[in-house]
Amino acid sequence: MLVEDEKNLKSKRSSLSPVALLSIIGALAVGLGILVILAGKGWKVIEALDMTSPQPTNTMIQPVTEVSDNLKKEGILGALKSFEIDASNFVFTPNQIMVNEGDTVQINFTNSQGIHNFTIEGLNVQTKTIQKGESEQVTFTAGKKGTYNFTCKVGNHAAMGMSGTLIVN
Repeated sequence: MLVEDEKNLKSKRSSLSPVALLSIIGALAVGLGILVILAGKGWKVIEALDMTSPQPTNTMIQPVTEVSDNLKKEGILGALKSFEIDASNFVFTPNQIMVNEGDTVQINFTNSQGIHNFTIEGLNVQTKTIQKGESEQVTFTAGKKGTYNFTCKVGNHAAMGMSGTLIVN
């Protein structure tokens, strides 16, 4: 009797009705089809399904570098332009810089003589006033096309010729 019950139990475990088997196969096929469609559209399906990864599962979002590259191609986002500007008594070196509209501009301002600051009129850009040997950095986005003056606002330095020009093309 025990052997017969064991045989009946094994046969019940291994048998699935044809409808249940077809339902499982159909669900797997639909799931696989969805994954193939998403992968064809550039979605990183495998990364999103990686349960061992500690990162969030939203890796299907386009990376920022790809977005910024696309914006640059379309002329919406500019390049990073970096300039070293030195201040000495009543002069900026260089005293003229050129960028394109939309560029991100980084000014590395160093004072080699006296007390100075760096201000771009009309763009709301200004460093702190710094002593000889100090440096300051400002970063901004070049706005509308045009010519903008940069000056030192300490005392009468601008009136004594401590100025320059930023040209935005």
